[in-house]
Amino acid sequence: MKFVRTAALVLAALMLPLTACTSEEDQLASKAALISLEGPTAACSADGVHIDGGQITISSHGIYRITGTLAEGQILVDCGDTGEVWLLLDNADITCSTGACIYIKQADLTHISLEKDSVNTLTDGVGYIFDPGDDEPDGTLFARDDLVLQGEGTLVI
Repeated sequence: MKFVRTAALVLAALMLPLTACTSEEDQLASKAALISLEGPTAACSADGVHIDGGQITISSHGIYRITGTLAEGQILVDCGDTGEVWLLLDNADITCSTGACIYIKQADLTHISLEKDSVNTLTDGVGYIFDPGDDEPDGTLFARDDLVLQGEGTLVI
């Protein structure tokens, strides 16, 4: 039953009209750190981004452009309770067979912006693996804190 409820919430959120980026957001995008997804791993030179195989952990507030294909992995946002994180999805294709493709564990506010004319795909599996005593994250895109979806691109889940 929990899976159905989660899927319904995700589908309901995706049916809402997404707002277009403002000129201020376009200016922010020009300052974004690039996270390049490269098959089984990724590359990023920004402080606050740690990459261990397919596990990409963002631990600093900021703006991150994500592009490429991650064959098996996860983007984890774990930044504390203050500040904002912007994830600019720009033709990103992320697969995670054992959990959420994007997991917003802790951040005051996270914006996921679908870049104009981009097609972004998140694919999860049916066999999630949880930490002992936990039953979350249990959705393809999962946020424990506030999340804003916006942009003029496409998100396929």
